[in-house]
Amino acid sequence: MFSIRSLVLVAGLALLVAPVALAEGDEAPAESPPAAESPESSASSEASPAAAGSVARAVFTTAVADREPSDELSVVPSSMSRVYFFTELLGLEGQRVIHRWEQGGQMRGEVQFDVGGSRWRVWSSKQMLPEWTGEWRVTVLDEAGVELASESFSYQAQE
Repeated sequence: MFSIRSLVLVAGLALLVAPVALAEGDEAPAESPPAAESPESSASSEASPAAAGSVARAVFTTAVADREPSDELSVVPSSMSRVYFFTELLGLEGQRVIHRWEQGGQMRGEVQFDVGGSRWRVWSSKQMLPEWTGEWRVTVLDEAGVELASESFSYQAQE
């Protein structure tokens, strides 16, 4: 059974995080307490646990239904008031991952969430204003600030 782990609304950004069943009929992963955060921040030549993880899919979409993107967008008309960014994460269990929304190199929002399984699907959304036309980018970062993926779309004025 699908359950929403959290809903976060910050500066026009919404984030829905849900456990993922790996196959039809499988149960969703059990909820576990968040991983303990370490205050240590040491430079090491060893790879961090997050380095082993990856972003399997990252797409902009008009909606997310049954934990899947409804479509894929690269151009968005300014008549559309909300854009979703969907990511499927692999091997990042216990890590904190960030969606950073930027327009023209300026940060417009950031959403952090904890990854609760070895395969985890999450999405954030941005409420758009018609005057915010131009190039937009969402960067997926791990808890150390390392870029895992980045995708962009063009928000174009209606003619």
